[in-house]
Amino acid sequence: MSNNPNAPLATQPGGLRIQRAVGVVALLVGLALAGLFVSGVFKLASLRSAGETFALIFLAVIGVLMAFFVTVGWRMALNRPNRYGSLLTPGLWFFVAVLFLILALTIASFFVAERRFSELETPAGALAFAVLAALAGRRAMKKRNVAGDVPRDF
Repeated sequence: MSNNPNAPLATQPGGLRIQRAVGVVALLVGLALAGLFVSGVFKLASLRSAGETFALIFLAVIGVLMAFFVTVGWRMALNRPNRYGSLLTPGLWFFVAVLFLILALTIASFFVAERRFSELETPAGALAFAVLAALAGRRAMKKRNVAGDVPRDF
């Protein structure tokens, strides 16, 4: 056990319990999103309308969030980092970064078009998350390159 703030959470005193608790919460959020996703798919199928673009986009976003929360929750709850020593692979971190970047640009364009400049902190937050996700992906890539032969996660 160490008190080094840069050490992984699981090696901190009481850290494994915190990590597992956060993992269980993330897993429950993912399962709730799965229920929302399934009910949305059935609702959209019952409408018999193919022109529901907003509903399809909403379901796609819910599906991505569901996959993210279930994956992260599962890995944290069971203390199973992948071969990169991260919760997600570098590719998934970059995918999350692109999603946050698209979200930031979309929200910013709406606010600028409506001249609501005082509310631009929302897309700034999404942009900050995009940068953080990209940095996490870059760090995971470097960690894999430095680690060399890390056993694969089965």
